Amino acid sequence: MENDKVKAHIIGANGNIFNILGISMRAMRVAGIKQEVIDQMYNEVTSSDCYDSALAKILEYVEPADISYTDEMDMDF
Repeated sequence: MENDKVKAHIIGANGNIFNILGISMRAMRVAGIKQEVIDQMYNEVTSSDCYDSALAKILEYVEPADISYTDEMDMDF
């Protein structure tokens, strides 16, 4: 179901896990994801015992995109 994931512009962003979490949560909110799902991701990430597991949990919810990427790049001209 990865194609159904929201794109979050985390590639090239500050790698602090809370920054990545915030970007991901914002992207999910903008995409209309229910707050309960966003809260679930937040709780799972903040209860992770290390950076790698926290990042892996975020990637279960969002598709990473480059910060310089725009949706117009997907358009066919």
